Amino acid sequence: MQDGPAQSDRREGTNDLNGAPASSPRIYGDPRITLDQLRAFVAIADSGNFHLAAQSLHRSQPAITHKLKQLEQVLGTTLVSRRKGRVMNITESGVRFLMAIRESLQQVDLAVEALRESKLHGQVRVGAPADTIAKVASALAVALTGPYHSLEVPVTAGVSNHLLREFEAHRLDVVLFKSPESASPPVPCRRLSVEPMHWVASHEWRPKASDPVPLVTFYEGCAHRETAIDALVHAGRKWRLSCMAGELGNVRAAVLAGLGVAALAQSEIPPGCQVLDGQGLPALPRMQLSIAMHAHDTLYAQVADLLAQSWRGAAPARQAAPLAAG
Repeated sequence: MQDGPAQSDRREGTNDLNGAPASSPRIYGDPRITLDQLRAFVAIADSGNFHLAAQSLHRSQPAITHKLKQLEQVLGTTLVSRRKGRVMNITESGVRFLMAIRESLQQVDLAVEALRESKLHGQVRVGAPADTIAKVASALAVALTGPYHSLEVPVTAGVSNHLLREFEAHRLDVVLFKSPESASPPVPCRRLSVEPMHWVASHEWRPKASDPVPLVTFYEGCAHRETAIDALVHAGRKWRLSCMAGELGNVRAAVLAGLGVAALAQSEIPPGCQVLDGQGLPALPRMQLSIAMHAHDTLYAQVADLLAQSWRGAAPARQAAPLAAG
């Protein structure tokens, strides 16, 4: 018996037992059957109603009906008995098929979830202005107990200019920062919110045009501080630093105590303050909050999107202007 050549072919991996190249991938199953069709059938069987099945899959009812018809045509059998568009019962063939595919779909879902979780390992360093930390922390707390539970997200609070320098030095991966709406953003970013700025003081404080404006503000590098000083300088008004603080609460307290005038966003004005717009002080631009991320990592994009959802009405991304020196 001379079967050496055939054995040699099999050993070398050039042919399978049918004569086809052994390296060619074998296709199992009918490629006309799709996951959408299988999920549609399971949803119909579970709900007993085309409308409810469509709702559960976020599809239209005609689309779900069409998927079922496609599946039945490929299988050559009726899976669901229906009359005038209503589900009557699952056929005997449908019951057998349902038992077989339900576990398979669960395995697919588990595999997808495992892959997603494997991509959510690592660290994303986030920086945000101090007055946004409560909202940032709330969003992260919910996410880190869910699909992001394996992710480390250290958060740094600071003033916007300092945060941007850390971001540009790649010591932060995602950064929230404030800037005047009229200014071009220093980095590609997405605007999260925008609101008017106002000069505010205690009800007892009275402005004197001849005296320097006593400014209550944040530490150097804060967008509020720079916006206020730029407006005063541009208007030719003299000013002096009356009080500096690192937290919004302390700035508010100093204003209410009568130490001077502050430039605050509308949502930051505490009860008990008077708004001084139009009382000899220059107009202030609107202040925007934006978010930026380093574009080379999709994980950064996921965290940035998560944080952006905390601010309603987020605007489209904006292009960056050339970076200014310093």
